[in-house]
Amino acid sequence: MNRFSPPVLLNLAIRGLQWDETLAVAAVKFLPKELFGPLFSEAMAGRHSHTVKAMMRAWPFPWLHLGYFLDTLHPHHDILKIALDGLDLLLTPNVRHRRCKLRVLDLRQDIATNIGERVNERKGLPRLCCRKLVFPGVLPQKEVIDKILRMVQLEDVQEVSVDCSWDLQDLTWFAPHLGRMLNLSRLCLSGIAVNCRSSGKEEEVGKLADQFSTLFLNLPQLQHLHLECVLFLNGYLPQLFSCMQTPLATLKITDCFLLESDMAWLSFCPSTQHLKCLDLSGVPMKSFNPKLLSALLETASSTLERLNLGGCEIRNSHITRLLSALGQCSQLTDFTLYGNHVSMVVLEHLLRYTAQCCKFRRLELPVPLDCYLGNPGSLHRPTLQWYITKLGQMLQYLLLPSWVWFGHSSQDPIKGYDTIFIQFVSSDFQPNLCL
Repeated sequence: MNRFSPPVLLNLAIRGLQWDETLAVAAVKFLPKELFGPLFSEAMAGRHSHTVKAMMRAWPFPWLHLGYFLDTLHPHHDILKIALDGLDLLLTPNVRHRRCKLRVLDLRQDIATNIGERVNERKGLPRLCCRKLVFPGVLPQKEVIDKILRMVQLEDVQEVSVDCSWDLQDLTWFAPHLGRMLNLSRLCLSGIAVNCRSSGKEEEVGKLADQFSTLFLNLPQLQHLHLECVLFLNGYLPQLFSCMQTPLATLKITDCFLLESDMAWLSFCPSTQHLKCLDLSGVPMKSFNPKLLSALLETASSTLERLNLGGCEIRNSHITRLLSALGQCSQLTDFTLYGNHVSMVVLEHLLRYTAQCCKFRRLELPVPLDCYLGNPGSLHRPTLQWYITKLGQMLQYLLLPSWVWFGHSSQDPIKGYDTIFIQFVSSDFQPNLCL
Protein backbone atom coordinates (compact mmCIF):
# COMPACT_ATOMS: atom_id res chain seq x y z
CA MET A 1 0.00 0.00 0.00
CA ASN A 2 1.56 3.28 -1.07
CA ARG A 3 1.33 6.59 0.75
CA PHE A 4 -1.73 7.66 -1.28
CA SER A 5 -3.87 4.69 -0.27
CA PRO A 6 -5.42 6.09 2.94
CA PRO A 7 -7.02 9.10 1.23
CA VAL A 8 -8.32 6.88 -1.57
CA LEU A 9 -9.92 4.48 0.93
CA LEU A 10 -11.36 7.41 2.84
CA ASN A 11 -12.95 8.79 -0.32
CA LEU A 12 -14.41 5.38 -1.19
CA ALA A 13 -15.90 5.08 2.28
CA ILE A 14 -17.48 8.51 2.02
CA ARG A 15 -18.90 7.77 -1.43
CA GLY A 16 -20.37 4.50 -0.21
CA LEU A 17 -22.13 6.25 2.63
CA GLN A 18 -23.40 8.93 0.24
CA TRP A 19 -24.91 6.39 -2.13
CA ASP A 20 -26.81 4.58 0.61
CA GLU A 21 -28.16 6.99 3.22
CA THR A 22 -29.78 4.16 5.19
CA LEU A 23 -26.37 2.52 5.47
CA ALA A 24 -24.81 5.84 6.43
CA VAL A 25 -27.28 6.41 9.28
CA ALA A 26 -26.73 2.88 10.58
CA ALA A 27 -22.93 3.24 10.36
CA VAL A 28 -22.70 6.58 12.18
CA LYS A 29 -22.29 5.02 15.62
CA PHE A 30 -19.36 2.92 14.34
CA LEU A 31 -17.57 5.64 12.38
CA PRO A 32 -14.04 6.56 13.45
CA LYS A 33 -13.62 10.20 14.39
CA GLU A 34 -11.48 10.83 11.33
CA LEU A 35 -14.49 10.22 9.07
CA PHE A 36 -16.90 12.53 10.88
CA GLY A 37 -15.64 15.83 9.49
CA PRO A 38 -15.44 14.85 5.79
CA LEU A 39 -18.70 12.87 5.87
CA PHE A 40 -20.59 15.66 7.65
CA SER A 41 -19.38 18.19 5.08
CA GLU A 42 -20.51 15.95 2.21
CA ALA A 43 -23.84 15.25 3.90
CA MET A 44 -24.50 18.97 4.32
CA ALA A 45 -23.54 19.72 0.72
CA GLY A 46 -25.72 16.87 -0.55
CA ARG A 47 -28.62 17.82 1.75
CA HIS A 48 -28.76 14.31 3.24
CA SER A 49 -31.00 15.28 6.14
CA HIS A 50 -31.17 11.86 7.84
CA THR A 51 -27.38 11.49 7.83
CA VAL A 52 -26.91 15.01 9.22
CA LYS A 53 -29.38 14.38 12.04
CA ALA A 54 -27.78 11.05 12.93
CA MET A 55 -24.32 12.60 13.00
CA MET A 56 -25.49 15.44 15.22
CA ARG A 57 -26.79 12.91 17.76
CA ALA A 58 -23.43 11.14 17.84
CA TRP A 59 -21.03 14.05 17.31
CA PRO A 60 -17.79 12.93 19.02
CA PHE A 61 -16.18 16.35 19.46
CA PRO A 62 -16.99 19.06 22.03
CA TRP A 63 -17.17 21.79 19.35
CA LEU A 64 -19.07 21.92 16.06
CA HIS A 65 -18.10 24.80 13.82
CA LEU A 66 -21.33 24.75 11.83
CA GLY A 67 -20.67 28.21 10.42
CA TYR A 68 -17.67 26.83 8.54
CA PHE A 69 -19.89 24.39 6.63
CA LEU A 70 -22.69 26.85 6.06
CA ASP A 71 -20.52 29.60 4.65
CA THR A 72 -20.41 27.99 1.19
CA LEU A 73 -23.82 26.30 1.13
CA HIS A 74 -27.14 27.78 0.06
CA PRO A 75 -29.80 28.34 1.15
CA HIS A 76 -28.39 28.72 4.62
CA HIS A 77 -31.64 28.55 6.58
CA ASP A 78 -32.80 25.24 5.12
CA ILE A 79 -29.53 23.49 5.84
CA LEU A 80 -29.28 25.01 9.29
CA LYS A 81 -32.79 23.80 10.14
CA ILE A 82 -31.78 20.24 9.25
CA ALA A 83 -28.77 20.42 11.56
CA LEU A 84 -30.77 22.00 14.38
CA ASP A 85 -33.48 19.36 14.06
CA GLY A 86 -30.76 16.82 14.82
CA LEU A 87 -29.57 18.99 17.69
CA ASP A 88 -33.11 19.01 19.08
CA LEU A 89 -33.05 15.22 19.28
CA LEU A 90 -30.12 15.42 21.69
CA LEU A 91 -32.61 16.56 24.30
CA THR A 92 -35.00 13.66 23.76
CA PRO A 93 -34.61 10.88 26.36
CA ASN A 94 -32.87 7.71 25.12
CA VAL A 95 -31.91 9.34 21.80
CA ARG A 96 -28.61 11.04 22.58
CA HIS A 97 -25.78 8.68 21.73
CA ARG A 98 -23.28 7.85 24.45
CA ARG A 99 -20.35 9.04 22.32
CA CYS A 100 -21.84 12.53 21.79
CA LYS A 101 -19.55 15.19 23.32
CA LEU A 102 -21.06 18.30 21.75
CA ARG A 103 -21.02 21.31 24.07
CA VAL A 104 -20.57 24.34 21.79
CA LEU A 105 -22.27 25.06 18.45
CA ASP A 106 -20.32 27.71 16.55
CA LEU A 107 -22.38 29.59 13.93
CA ARG A 108 -19.75 32.16 12.99
CA GLN A 109 -18.54 32.92 9.42
CA ASP A 110 -21.19 35.63 8.89
CA ILE A 111 -24.18 33.34 9.36
CA ALA A 112 -27.10 35.39 10.65
CA THR A 113 -28.90 34.09 13.71
CA ASN A 114 -32.59 34.48 13.02
CA ILE A 115 -34.11 34.67 16.49
CA GLY A 116 -37.66 34.24 15.28
CA GLU A 117 -37.30 30.77 13.63
CA ARG A 118 -34.29 28.25 13.65
CA VAL A 119 -33.36 27.87 17.05
CA ASN A 120 -34.99 25.53 19.63
CA GLU A 121 -36.14 26.93 22.98
CA ARG A 122 -35.62 23.92 25.22
CA LYS A 123 -33.22 23.89 28.12
CA GLY A 124 -29.99 22.01 27.83
CA LEU A 125 -28.94 23.11 24.33
CA PRO A 126 -25.21 23.65 23.78
CA ARG A 127 -23.91 27.19 23.86
CA LEU A 128 -24.34 28.98 20.52
CA CYS A 129 -21.50 30.97 18.99
CA CYS A 130 -22.41 33.40 16.21
CA ARG A 131 -21.04 36.57 14.72
CA LYS A 132 -24.29 38.19 13.64
CA LEU A 133 -27.75 38.41 15.22
CA VAL A 134 -30.72 39.43 13.06
CA PHE A 135 -34.15 40.30 14.43
CA PRO A 136 -36.45 40.48 11.37
CA GLY A 137 -40.20 40.69 11.02
CA VAL A 138 -42.50 39.69 13.86
CA LEU A 139 -40.67 38.43 16.92
CA PRO A 140 -41.76 35.85 19.50
CA GLN A 141 -42.45 36.86 23.08
CA LYS A 142 -39.69 38.50 25.08
CA GLU A 143 -39.49 35.44 27.34
CA VAL A 144 -38.57 33.31 24.31
CA ILE A 145 -35.92 35.81 23.18
CA ASP A 146 -34.50 35.81 26.71
CA LYS A 147 -34.14 32.02 26.65
CA ILE A 148 -32.45 32.06 23.27
CA LEU A 149 -30.02 34.86 24.14
CA ARG A 150 -29.02 33.02 27.31
CA MET A 151 -27.80 30.23 25.04
CA VAL A 152 -25.77 32.60 22.85
CA GLN A 153 -22.24 33.59 23.81
CA LEU A 154 -22.96 37.29 23.53
CA GLU A 155 -19.32 38.28 23.86
CA ASP A 156 -18.73 36.69 20.41
CA VAL A 157 -21.43 38.71 18.64
CA GLN A 158 -20.02 41.38 16.31
CA GLU A 159 -23.14 42.52 14.42
CA VAL A 160 -26.75 43.11 15.47
CA SER A 161 -29.58 44.10 13.15
CA VAL A 162 -33.06 44.96 14.47
CA ASP A 163 -35.80 45.47 11.87
CA CYS A 164 -39.00 44.32 13.52
CA SER A 165 -41.18 47.35 14.36
CA TRP A 166 -40.07 47.66 17.95
CA ASP A 167 -40.86 50.74 19.99
CA LEU A 168 -38.59 52.61 22.36
CA GLN A 169 -39.64 50.58 25.39
CA ASP A 170 -38.83 47.31 23.58
CA LEU A 171 -35.43 48.72 22.68
CA THR A 172 -34.78 49.73 26.28
CA TRP A 173 -35.67 46.21 27.39
CA PHE A 174 -33.15 44.82 24.88
CA ALA A 175 -30.36 47.24 25.87
CA PRO A 176 -28.89 45.07 28.70
CA HIS A 177 -28.41 42.20 26.23
CA LEU A 178 -26.62 44.58 23.86
CA GLY A 179 -24.48 45.81 26.71
CA ARG A 180 -23.05 42.30 27.14
CA MET A 181 -21.85 42.20 23.52
CA LEU A 182 -18.42 43.58 24.30
CA ASN A 183 -17.10 42.94 20.78
CA LEU A 184 -20.07 44.44 18.93
CA SER A 185 -18.76 46.49 16.00
CA ARG A 186 -21.95 47.07 13.96
CA LEU A 187 -25.41 48.01 15.25
CA CYS A 188 -28.32 48.50 12.83
CA LEU A 189 -31.71 49.68 14.10
CA SER A 190 -34.61 50.16 11.72
CA GLY A 191 -38.22 51.19 12.21
CA ILE A 192 -38.05 52.00 15.93
CA ALA A 193 -41.13 54.03 16.90
CA VAL A 194 -41.67 56.35 19.82
CA ASN A 195 -43.23 54.19 22.49
CA CYS A 196 -47.02 54.14 22.00
CA ARG A 197 -47.61 53.63 25.70
CA SER A 198 -45.55 56.76 26.36
CA SER A 199 -46.91 58.89 23.53
CA GLY A 200 -47.21 62.48 24.64
CA LYS A 201 -45.28 61.85 27.84
CA GLU A 202 -42.09 63.67 26.95
CA GLU A 203 -40.48 63.07 30.34
CA GLU A 204 -40.97 59.31 30.12
CA VAL A 205 -39.65 59.16 26.55
CA GLY A 206 -36.56 61.07 27.65
CA LYS A 207 -36.05 58.65 30.52
CA LEU A 208 -36.29 55.63 28.20
CA ALA A 209 -33.91 57.25 25.70
CA ASP A 210 -31.45 57.88 28.52
CA GLN A 211 -31.64 54.25 29.64
CA PHE A 212 -30.95 53.07 26.12
CA SER A 213 -28.05 55.49 25.57
CA THR A 214 -26.13 54.11 28.56
CA LEU A 215 -25.53 50.85 26.69
CA PHE A 216 -22.90 52.63 24.56
CA LEU A 217 -20.70 52.82 27.65
CA ASN A 218 -20.28 49.03 27.34
CA LEU A 219 -19.54 48.88 23.60
CA PRO A 220 -15.84 49.75 23.22
CA GLN A 221 -15.58 48.13 19.76
CA LEU A 222 -18.57 49.83 18.10
CA GLN A 223 -17.54 51.35 14.75
CA HIS A 224 -20.65 51.24 12.56
CA LEU A 225 -23.99 52.69 13.68
CA HIS A 226 -27.06 52.58 11.40
CA LEU A 227 -30.26 54.30 12.58
CA GLU A 228 -32.93 54.04 9.88
CA CYS A 229 -36.37 55.51 10.58
CA VAL A 230 -35.67 55.61 14.32
CA LEU A 231 -38.32 58.07 15.37
CA PHE A 232 -37.28 58.94 18.91
CA LEU A 233 -34.04 60.65 17.80
CA ASN A 234 -35.72 64.03 17.31
CA GLY A 235 -34.14 66.18 20.02
CA TYR A 236 -32.44 63.26 21.81
CA LEU A 237 -29.33 62.82 19.67
CA PRO A 238 -27.04 64.68 22.13
CA GLN A 239 -28.35 62.46 24.91
CA LEU A 240 -27.72 59.34 22.85
CA PHE A 241 -24.22 60.22 21.70
CA SER A 242 -23.01 61.58 25.02
CA CYS A 243 -22.28 58.01 26.13
CA MET A 244 -20.44 57.05 22.93
CA GLN A 245 -16.92 55.99 23.86
CA THR A 246 -15.25 55.26 20.52
CA PRO A 247 -14.83 57.04 17.17
CA LEU A 248 -17.24 55.77 14.54
CA ALA A 249 -16.24 54.78 11.01
CA THR A 250 -19.84 54.69 9.74
CA LEU A 251 -22.81 56.79 10.84
CA LYS A 252 -26.15 56.41 9.07
CA ILE A 253 -29.11 58.40 10.37
CA THR A 254 -31.80 58.20 7.69
CA ASP A 255 -35.50 58.79 7.06
CA CYS A 256 -36.28 60.66 10.27
CA PHE A 257 -36.58 64.18 11.64
CA LEU A 258 -33.80 65.93 13.55
CA LEU A 259 -33.56 69.30 15.26
CA GLU A 260 -30.85 71.87 14.68
CA SER A 261 -29.55 71.01 18.16
CA ASP A 262 -29.06 67.40 17.00
CA MET A 263 -27.05 68.49 13.98
CA ALA A 264 -25.02 70.89 16.12
CA TRP A 265 -24.12 68.05 18.48
CA LEU A 266 -23.00 65.83 15.62
CA SER A 267 -20.66 68.58 14.47
CA PHE A 268 -18.77 68.60 17.77
CA CYS A 269 -19.20 65.02 18.97
CA PRO A 270 -15.82 63.21 19.36
CA SER A 271 -17.31 60.05 17.82
CA THR A 272 -17.86 61.76 14.44
CA GLN A 273 -14.39 63.20 13.95
CA HIS A 274 -13.01 60.25 11.96
CA LEU A 275 -16.01 59.12 9.94
CA LYS A 276 -15.42 57.28 6.66
CA CYS A 277 -19.11 57.05 5.77
CA LEU A 278 -21.83 59.58 6.60
CA ASP A 279 -25.40 58.94 5.43
CA LEU A 280 -28.09 61.50 6.32
CA SER A 281 -30.45 60.67 3.44
CA GLY A 282 -34.10 61.42 4.06
CA VAL A 283 -33.38 63.87 6.90
CA PRO A 284 -35.05 67.22 6.01
CA MET A 285 -32.56 70.09 6.29
CA LYS A 286 -34.30 72.95 4.48
CA SER A 287 -34.77 74.88 7.73
CA PHE A 288 -31.29 74.11 9.14
CA ASN A 289 -28.49 76.62 9.25
CA PRO A 290 -26.04 75.36 6.55
CA LYS A 291 -23.15 76.09 8.92
CA LEU A 292 -24.10 73.05 11.01
CA LEU A 293 -23.69 70.51 8.20
CA SER A 294 -20.62 72.37 7.00
CA ALA A 295 -19.04 72.06 10.45
CA LEU A 296 -19.77 68.32 10.52
CA LEU A 297 -18.11 67.83 7.12
CA GLU A 298 -15.08 69.85 8.19
CA THR A 299 -14.77 67.75 11.34
CA ALA A 300 -14.50 64.51 9.32
CA SER A 301 -12.89 66.00 6.21
CA SER A 302 -9.58 64.13 6.52
CA THR A 303 -11.20 60.66 6.59
CA LEU A 304 -14.63 60.97 4.90
CA GLU A 305 -14.93 58.68 1.86
CA ARG A 306 -18.71 58.32 1.32
CA LEU A 307 -21.33 61.02 1.78
CA ASN A 308 -25.08 60.58 1.19
CA LEU A 309 -27.30 63.67 1.33
CA GLY A 310 -30.05 62.27 -0.90
CA GLY A 311 -33.57 63.55 -0.31
CA CYS A 312 -32.57 66.09 2.35
CA GLU A 313 -34.51 69.01 0.81
CA ILE A 314 -31.23 70.85 0.26
CA ARG A 315 -31.46 74.14 -1.66
CA ASN A 316 -29.03 76.25 -3.69
CA SER A 317 -28.13 78.29 -0.61
CA HIS A 318 -27.08 75.15 1.25
CA ILE A 319 -24.82 73.98 -1.57
CA THR A 320 -23.16 77.39 -1.80
CA ARG A 321 -22.40 77.35 1.93
CA LEU A 322 -21.13 73.75 1.77
CA LEU A 323 -18.57 74.29 -0.98
CA SER A 324 -15.71 75.19 1.33
CA ALA A 325 -16.28 72.15 3.56
CA LEU A 326 -16.67 69.77 0.61
CA GLY A 327 -13.46 71.10 -0.85
CA GLN A 328 -11.64 69.94 2.28
CA CYS A 329 -12.89 66.33 1.93
CA SER A 330 -9.82 65.13 0.08
CA GLN A 331 -10.69 61.42 0.48
CA LEU A 332 -14.29 61.68 -0.74
CA THR A 333 -14.99 59.08 -3.46
CA ASP A 334 -18.80 58.54 -3.32
CA PHE A 335 -21.19 61.50 -3.19
CA THR A 336 -25.00 61.26 -3.33
CA LEU A 337 -27.09 64.40 -3.74
CA TYR A 338 -30.17 63.31 -5.72
CA GLY A 339 -33.66 64.26 -4.57
CA ASN A 340 -32.66 67.84 -3.74
CA HIS A 341 -33.61 71.21 -5.28
CA VAL A 342 -30.51 72.50 -7.05
CA SER A 343 -30.17 74.66 -10.16
CA MET A 344 -27.92 73.92 -13.12
CA VAL A 345 -25.55 76.81 -12.38
CA VAL A 346 -25.05 75.77 -8.75
CA LEU A 347 -24.54 72.11 -9.65
CA GLU A 348 -21.90 72.97 -12.24
CA HIS A 349 -20.20 75.25 -9.74
CA LEU A 350 -20.20 72.43 -7.19
CA LEU A 351 -18.53 69.99 -9.58
CA ARG A 352 -15.92 72.48 -10.79
CA TYR A 353 -15.06 73.43 -7.21
CA THR A 354 -14.72 69.87 -5.88
CA ALA A 355 -13.27 68.08 -8.93
CA GLN A 356 -9.66 68.83 -8.11
CA CYS A 357 -10.04 68.40 -4.35
CA CYS A 358 -11.97 65.13 -4.07
CA LYS A 359 -11.40 61.67 -5.53
CA PHE A 360 -14.82 61.02 -7.00
CA ARG A 361 -15.52 57.56 -8.38
CA ARG A 362 -19.28 57.57 -8.05
CA LEU A 363 -21.77 60.43 -8.12
CA GLU A 364 -25.55 60.47 -7.76
CA LEU A 365 -26.79 63.92 -8.71
CA PRO A 366 -30.18 65.65 -8.82
CA VAL A 367 -31.69 66.68 -12.11
CA PRO A 368 -31.46 70.49 -11.89
CA LEU A 369 -34.55 72.61 -11.42
CA ASP A 370 -34.02 74.11 -14.88
CA CYS A 371 -35.16 70.83 -16.45
CA TYR A 372 -38.66 71.01 -14.99
CA LEU A 373 -41.70 72.81 -16.37
CA GLY A 374 -43.52 74.84 -13.74
CA ASN A 375 -43.31 74.32 -10.03
CA PRO A 376 -43.25 71.46 -9.28
CA GLY A 377 -44.19 70.77 -12.91
CA SER A 378 -43.04 67.87 -15.05
CA LEU A 379 -39.70 66.95 -16.53
CA HIS A 380 -38.85 68.54 -19.90
CA ARG A 381 -36.95 65.82 -21.74
CA PRO A 382 -35.22 67.94 -24.44
CA THR A 383 -33.81 70.27 -21.82
CA LEU A 384 -32.72 67.30 -19.72
CA GLN A 385 -31.00 65.65 -22.69
CA TRP A 386 -29.17 68.85 -23.54
CA TYR A 387 -28.13 69.30 -19.93
CA ILE A 388 -26.82 65.74 -19.59
CA THR A 389 -24.70 66.12 -22.71
CA LYS A 390 -23.28 69.43 -21.50
CA LEU A 391 -22.59 68.20 -18.00
CA GLY A 392 -21.08 64.96 -19.28
CA GLN A 393 -18.62 66.89 -21.40
CA MET A 394 -17.67 68.95 -18.38
CA LEU A 395 -17.16 65.82 -16.28
CA GLN A 396 -14.93 64.34 -18.94
CA TYR A 397 -12.89 67.52 -19.05
CA LEU A 398 -12.53 67.40 -15.26
CA LEU A 399 -11.56 63.70 -15.44
CA LEU A 400 -14.40 62.72 -13.14
CA PRO A 401 -15.70 59.13 -12.84
CA SER A 402 -16.86 56.84 -15.63
CA TRP A 403 -20.26 56.30 -14.01
CA VAL A 404 -22.56 59.12 -12.95
CA TRP A 405 -26.19 58.81 -11.86
CA PHE A 406 -28.78 61.58 -12.12
CA GLY A 407 -32.04 61.32 -10.22
CA HIS A 408 -35.17 63.44 -10.13
CA SER A 409 -38.22 63.54 -7.89
CA SER A 410 -41.11 61.72 -9.51
CA GLN A 411 -44.65 63.09 -9.34
CA ASP A 412 -45.77 59.59 -8.44
CA PRO A 413 -45.22 59.20 -4.65
CA ILE A 414 -45.15 55.41 -4.99
CA LYS A 415 -42.56 55.43 -7.74
CA GLY A 416 -40.21 57.65 -5.78
CA TYR A 417 -36.95 58.61 -7.54
CA ASP A 418 -36.29 57.77 -11.18
CA THR A 419 -32.72 57.33 -12.27
CA ILE A 420 -30.80 58.60 -15.27
CA PHE A 421 -27.34 57.18 -15.71
CA ILE A 422 -24.43 58.13 -17.93
CA GLN A 423 -21.70 55.80 -19.15
CA PHE A 424 -18.45 56.96 -20.68
CA VAL A 425 -16.84 54.63 -23.21
CA SER A 426 -13.17 55.36 -23.74
CA SER A 427 -12.92 59.04 -24.70
CA ASP A 428 -16.36 59.13 -26.30
CA PHE A 429 -19.24 60.44 -24.28
CA GLN A 430 -22.43 58.42 -24.78
CA PRO A 431 -25.39 59.60 -22.71
CA ASN A 432 -27.99 56.95 -21.90
CA LEU A 433 -31.29 58.34 -20.70
CA CYS A 434 -33.48 55.83 -18.82
CA LEU A 435 -36.67 57.13 -17.19
